[in-house]
Amino acid sequence: MVFLQEDEPEKYQSHFSEYIKAGVELDTLEELYKKVHAAKKSDKPQPKEHKRYNLKKLTYDERKQKLIERLNA
Repeated sequence: MVFLQEDEPEKYQSHFSEYIKAGVELDTLEELYKKVHAAKKSDKPQPKEHKRYNLKKLTYDERKQKLIERLNA
């Protein structure tokens, strides 16, 4: 940012016009980034843990009974 400002002021004006409008200087830019990242980290909602359900296994007799019911239906 400093090199561009010294070497090519027109390019500097076009590339960083939004920063210039907002009044952000090179000295405060690093602080701005740290503040924004800290705010983003603190506002992040904690992920919810998904409940996991294990289905109860059917016994041989229960499976056999279900098969008979399906065939008779």
